Amino acid sequence: METKIVLGALLSVLIVALCGYIVINEGILPGQTIGRMQKLDAATTARSIEAGALLFQNNCVGCHGVQGQGIPGVAPALNAADLFNGERLKKVGYTGKVEDYIRATISSGRPVKTNPAYPNPMPTWSQAYGGPLRPDQIDNLVDFIMNWKDSALAAAPAPSAGGGAPVAQPVGTALDTALPQGNVDNGQKLFASQGCAACHSLQPDVRIVGPSLAGIATRTADRIKASDYKGQAKTGDQYIRESIVQPSAYVVPGFPDGIMPKDFGTAKLSAQDLADLIAFLLTQK
Repeated sequence: METKIVLGALLSVLIVALCGYIVINEGILPGQTIGRMQKLDAATTARSIEAGALLFQNNCVGCHGVQGQGIPGVAPALNAADLFNGERLKKVGYTGKVEDYIRATISSGRPVKTNPAYPNPMPTWSQAYGGPLRPDQIDNLVDFIMNWKDSALAAAPAPSAGGGAPVAQPVGTALDTALPQGNVDNGQKLFASQGCAACHSLQPDVRIVGPSLAGIATRTADRIKASDYKGQAKTGDQYIRESIVQPSAYVVPGFPDGIMPKDFGTAKLSAQDLADLIAFLLTQK
């Protein structure tokens, strides 16, 4: 009988000790923030953010910029204080959480043009609405965008329009001023960050918003000689330059005028930027 009592007492002590170990290890004591579950949650979120970063790079930078800074005339900033502080949600009458707003917008898109500053509708991305991404991929994108919250709020509030800052010395709209030597690699980056990829495919006969730029380096001479050409360019690189800084000088038949932003030369691109972008496009043969 005494043996059973001793064993029972020892078992009770072991159970209490085990419970205490679990409580400490799980991080559920008052004031305790780091435990096994918290570490697991942090690791899971980190993996989701990494996956979201890759998805953002492959699908979103063409409209929202490499760092989510937005592209004027294409799409608003996502790495911006007005998104996370509720200002933008208030303007559209959304009363839910920022995270839910981002998830809903990515999932179902914005088929209606709700902001005249951005003429192109937001595509539908979730498979639930006919898009290409699985639910877990939507969650990855949401986690990646939400990861900007602290830095965006700590920085100076971004304009609601979501555009990047104008360059200090824009290149202008003339076609005959000298440009520096172009850098193809940087031009390729600018093609994405300035929103060109959102409207122009580099694949033959693939129409997005504007015409495909596949083969643009080899067909400029024929375009200049065309009977419907109304621009002033005399050479192929001038034609590309004109198309960027004077987009209404010649509009490719079948495409409307006024869609291509007209401030690349007056606000968005420096002389080096323009040279780099032209150098990249001249590789598309």
